[in-house]
Amino acid sequence: MSSLVRRVQPTGVRLIAIQYWHPKEHVSFLENGGTRLKHCVEGSDGARFHPRLKMPVGSLVVRAGTDAGIAATSAFSASTLNTALERYGVERLFICGVPAEHTVLETALDSKVHEYNTIVVEDGIAPLSSSRSEVESAAEKMKSAGVLFVKKADLN
Repeated sequence: MSSLVRRVQPTGVRLIAIQYWHPKEHVSFLENGGTRLKHCVEGSDGARFHPRLKMPVGSLVVRAGTDAGIAATSAFSASTLNTALERYGVERLFICGVPAEHTVLETALDSKVHEYNTIVVEDGIAPLSSSRSEVESAAEKMKSAGVLFVKKADLN
């Protein structure tokens, strides 16, 4: 991710990073009746950005997943992401992140619903699942919705 940030920073692209920040009692966790293992728990190392990720001055961090009662997998759900994008006049959205078959998928689909020109950076995402068919299915869903895919090397 840091190499991608360095590559696009001179172009004036604004970096908006989504930080999932779930309360311990989040409804998506298995122990609370959900379907997922604990992840991105507020204040934990798992919720912090990787220490080698260098975000440029002027970057915006939007926290998502902060409502214990909402099992949101999209960065648009129960967050201020769309408000921030509108405030900055964003029309084109490049998506990177994990996991490709859940959060990236749902965020890309919601991005299209909000009518953004949506591009997923193929080598800027990674799956959680080891199921190749699950990952391929997610990519097909995004492509069917009009999401474009590029590689880091294609970005100028």
